[in-house]
Amino acid sequence: MSSTITDWISAISQLAFLVIFMLLFLGFNQKFQIYISSRNIKLKLGILERMMNESQSKTVSYMRNLGLEKPEQVVEKGINYFTIEPVNIEPTDIIKRMDTLFSTREERLEGLIKDVLPNAGKVERSIASTALEISAALTFVYKYVRHLLIMGQKTNNWILIMQLEMVLPMIIKQAEAYSKALDVFLDGKPIGDGAGPLLVHRIVGPTASPTEIVKDTVYYEAQIENRKVYLIKASGPESNVGHPGFAVEELLKRLNERGEKVGMIVTVDAALKLEGENTGEVAEGAGA
Repeated sequence: MSSTITDWISAISQLAFLVIFMLLFLGFNQKFQIYISSRNIKLKLGILERMMNESQSKTVSYMRNLGLEKPEQVVEKGINYFTIEPVNIEPTDIIKRMDTLFSTREERLEGLIKDVLPNAGKVERSIASTALEISAALTFVYKYVRHLLIMGQKTNNWILIMQLEMVLPMIIKQAEAYSKALDVFLDGKPIGDGAGPLLVHRIVGPTASPTEIVKDTVYYEAQIENRKVYLIKASGPESNVGHPGFAVEELLKRLNERGEKVGMIVTVDAALKLEGENTGEVAEGAGA
């Protein structure tokens, strides 16, 4: 009797081992992993979709409040506008080409907003353009994550699926930053990039008159410790940082023509805070 039971246990064990081996050989473990990971990705993809829809809805509402009758069409057109970047393996003048592309994109979206909101103020149009940019960014993030998920499922690429699952929490963090920034811009509140203009106003005072040097960018003349300084900032209060790089280049050109020498260029800006760092810390560096 005991021998028969032992034989049955041995047979069942061998059969179970054979079944497990066949499942592993046929890649069932990978398919099961793809199923579990895809399910988790779809849940997080729903979060991205919600943020995308909310951003588009807020942008539509803002434009409708400015008097636009059918803002949905404008938002749809704006978020689908794309830019083809130059080939990065050819570094010749790539910075200038990138500047041209970004300027073209900026002018295109600004022109779109100006055409549909001709009676809105400059600040309101700037906020609408920024809201459109944020909505476009969130839409692209959602579409790209969805693309990777579908491609991974179609090709049974469990490595791609697992990689996507692992990086999704960081992607969602970045998307949340965009989503929260949209509310700040729509309310017209200052952000970290306002640190530079705030410093300029503290130096020159509220009554100083600026001089426009390039688009959306102005400069002031002041004295600091018996030194003549030129302070450049975005013209404001629009929701953009102006073009400080072009402004510095143009100002240096004018000063050279007048025979004035520049001893130092100092930039003040807000940097991204790393996790674990305290908000408002001041650091010095070189570059830009």
